[in-house]
Amino acid sequence: MLSKKEQILAAAEKVIAQKGFDGLSMLQVAKEANISAGGIYLYFSGKDDLMMELRKAVIANLATELLNGINDNHSSWENYRIVWFNIVKYGKVRSNEKISFDQYLRLPKISNDSVNQYEISLFSPLYKIYMKAIEKGEILNIEINYLIALSLESASALSRYIRREAMPYDPIKLDEICRMSWQTICYKN
Repeated sequence: MLSKKEQILAAAEKVIAQKGFDGLSMLQVAKEANISAGGIYLYFSGKDDLMMELRKAVIANLATELLNGINDNHSSWENYRIVWFNIVKYGKVRSNEKISFDQYLRLPKISNDSVNQYEISLFSPLYKIYMKAIEKGEILNIEINYLIALSLESASALSRYIRREAMPYDPIKLDEICRMSWQTICYKN
C-alpha cells in the first residue's frame, strides 16, 4: 500500500506520462491522487518541491531498470551490453503510468546538490563499469560522461525508433549495433 506522499508522486508521474510536463497542474495531480488540491501541500511545499521529489523517485526507478543484471564478475563488455539492452528495452515501451526516459530528460533541471549527488550515487555502478574498462586499458581514457554519450546514447535513440515503430526490434541487428557502439570507445589495436 502506497503512502499518501507516494500516491501523490505516482499521480504526478501519471499526469506527466499522459499529458507531458506542460500538462501538469497541482489540481490534476490532486484529482488523480484522489485528494483535495490543498492536500498536496501537506506533503509538498509547492510544485518545485513535488518535481524535485518526483525526479528523485523516477531516477531511482530508472537506475534500477537500467542497471538490472550487471555484476562485478562480468567483464566490462558484458556489463556494458546488459545496460545497453536495458536502455533499449526500457525506452521502447510507452506507458500511461510511468514517465519515459525522454520525459525524464525534459523534467525541469533542479540545481540542488543533494538531488544531483543522489543521481550520481544511483548510477555509480555504471561509472564503475567505465572506470574498470579504463583501468584495464580497454577503452579510451576520457571523462566518463563523454564515453557514456558516445556509447550509450545509441541505445536511447534506437529505443525511440522502435517505440515509434520506425524500425523493428531485431535482437541480432541490435546486438551488432551494441557491439559497434562499444567499439567506438575502445582502443584500436
